[in-house]
Amino acid sequence: MKHSSFDLPVVSVSREPHHGAVNQGFQADVSQDVNDNRERRILSAKESNHQVHADRKVTEAVFISDYEEDEDDDDSYCGIGSWRPKCMQGCKNMACFSALYCAIGLVMSSLNSYISSQITTLEKHFNFSSAISGFLMSCNDLGYLATTLSISYYTRQVHIPRAMSVSSVLYGVSGLLCAVAFFCTRSQIPSPPRDVFYVGNTTLQPAASTSFTQMCQNATTPTNESCTAGSNRFKGNFEVTEDWRIGAIFFLAIGMILQGFAKSPRQAFLTTYVDDNVPKTKTSMYLGVTIGVSIFGPGVAFALGGFFSSMYVTLEETNISPRDPRWLGAWWLGFLVFGSAGIIVSVPLIFFPKRMRRTRTKPPATEQRIKARDTGLCGFWLETKDLFKSLLHLLANPVFMCLTFASVFYSISVGGVMSFFAKYLETQFTIPASRANMFIGAVTFTAAPLGTIIGGFLTSRFKLSPLACLKFVIICKTIDNLVSCLSFVFGCDQPQLYRGTGADSFSYQTTSQCLNNCHCDDLKYFPICGSDGRSYFSPCHAGCMSMNNQIFSNCSCLSGDSTQIATGGLCHQDCNMLYPYLAMNFVGAFTSTLSLMPSVIVLIRSVKEDTKPLAIGFSAFMSNLLGWFPGPVIYGYLVDSTCLLWRTTCSSVGACSFYDIELFRYRFSGLSIGLRMIMLGLYVIVLIYVQYSKQYAFQAHTDNVSESVSPDETTKEKSTNSELPVNSNSELETKM
Repeated sequence: MKHSSFDLPVVSVSREPHHGAVNQGFQADVSQDVNDNRERRILSAKESNHQVHADRKVTEAVFISDYEEDEDDDDSYCGIGSWRPKCMQGCKNMACFSALYCAIGLVMSSLNSYISSQITTLEKHFNFSSAISGFLMSCNDLGYLATTLSISYYTRQVHIPRAMSVSSVLYGVSGLLCAVAFFCTRSQIPSPPRDVFYVGNTTLQPAASTSFTQMCQNATTPTNESCTAGSNRFKGNFEVTEDWRIGAIFFLAIGMILQGFAKSPRQAFLTTYVDDNVPKTKTSMYLGVTIGVSIFGPGVAFALGGFFSSMYVTLEETNISPRDPRWLGAWWLGFLVFGSAGIIVSVPLIFFPKRMRRTRTKPPATEQRIKARDTGLCGFWLETKDLFKSLLHLLANPVFMCLTFASVFYSISVGGVMSFFAKYLETQFTIPASRANMFIGAVTFTAAPLGTIIGGFLTSRFKLSPLACLKFVIICKTIDNLVSCLSFVFGCDQPQLYRGTGADSFSYQTTSQCLNNCHCDDLKYFPICGSDGRSYFSPCHAGCMSMNNQIFSNCSCLSGDSTQIATGGLCHQDCNMLYPYLAMNFVGAFTSTLSLMPSVIVLIRSVKEDTKPLAIGFSAFMSNLLGWFPGPVIYGYLVDSTCLLWRTTCSSVGACSFYDIELFRYRFSGLSIGLRMIMLGLYVIVLIYVQYSKQYAFQAHTDNVSESVSPDETTKEKSTNSELPVNSNSELETKM
């Protein structure tokens, strides 16, 4: 209490003029000190907060400036290094890039499909079975699978146009390498038969062709003696030595592997480059045009393949027709043409910039490089760790995985069908390889590109959301499957082969009085069409005694015909199903490719922006590993399972000479439709999941141009925005 009573006089004294002035100043000083301390603390906190942000921005700016100083000068202008002429800068737009890549994609797609147009010719030349042919086409995917994932992950760290230019050059080299198989075996190919006359015991025709055609009076020795004649054993017209047969497989396989390696960057690089440099709603339009023109490639390949198949393999003049069993088309010309064109058209692509516009956004790996510099950790280990982390995120995405496996089943079907489509038409409708390739070229040249371009235009014009694109895909695939079911009906009956006067059932040898002195070889298949409208196993089995200008005459086994002449090849069947079948394929190809661009939009919008390149590469990797790679092999074994007569030589059993075409049709069509039904079911599962899922399964599909932002940067920006005041409305608009 004394202390309190002592304070009272102090207060009262403070009211006096002199002492009050002193005390009031003291109190003001204390109050001012308190306020100053408070302001200093606030200012210190603000300065500290701003300093943190400033340091962060400075750190980012240092590395961004380092990156931009090194690359912006070269990355945002057309040209190479310091050579950036002004005349080139007008080409720095997506229209010019798309126009150039249309030409590159057309050549690459043509070369990729060309081998499918020459399957029967290659099998005939090198005595391949369909299983080996399927393996050769699958080699295309071996190189692809070896590189596609790693290339897709590092997509934004490379100069995409230049990388695509280099890959296109390798693509051209692969085509030239495949043609080496012809030049190595050129000396073993006989000259084509010209005007010859063979009658009685007088022969003016080369011995190889004579034995190959197997005339009645020529086959005077049993078949088994031909292979026991030592070094002079029987050798067919196109039977290369076993060593060069293996050599041909080697060159073709290496060429196809290199081709697969060169095509691995194409899908991820093209999609990422376009999507990063145009508004998102226009991605489908540009991709639709470029991919649509690329789909002209198979049409060009089969059309030129048909033209080259109508030329004899040695480019010499001959009077035999492509229907003649001795005919061998110039399969190697296409590899030379497309390989050379691939090298030429890829050169201008190297001058395009890495980015169409200058931007201050960092590439995805910049943050990892910052960490590596600060901590001294190996950048490769960080990027590898991040790669597997991103892969786990993709594997945990149910929508993306269903779409990927839908693509797998579709790839098995398309890869297998396109590999043996020409063979199917040849055997099913009894037409030569050149004509079959022309028909395929006409259908694929019109239906597939038209469907792709229209699908891309509709998606861009109406700005279809990913969900709308998914529904559109399901409708198109359903129509495609329903139309494809008609392939069970659109086919021809099994042709009958005659040996003598009786039909051949391939279970026994038909004997006939007209063949008593012929001693025909039952393994030498050389079909001919008699003037009586019947197909015979060989001229010998028709009793033909002579040949004049590729017309077989004096054929004693022809029934009810006075002329007794025949021509090479099977007779035309009384079957009018070819054009309905082609019309069905046109509708199916159109509806299937109509959904191509919407399906791409669904795929790339099912993942986050930072994992988009890896998602594209992973989907392509799985489609090739489980789809395109095994597809031709599976269909090759399926085709071989329908063979009735194998081409047998003294060294091996090779290509099939005669098929059960009805069994061929049922198995070929049944497998294709079954695989596409599974694909359709997966799309329906995705639709059901998206409709009933509580989480939004697709990313934003807007007119904004995408930016390259890493996951760490996204987290960083969120933390920065949480500390600084922002306009909630503008933030919501940005997210939307």
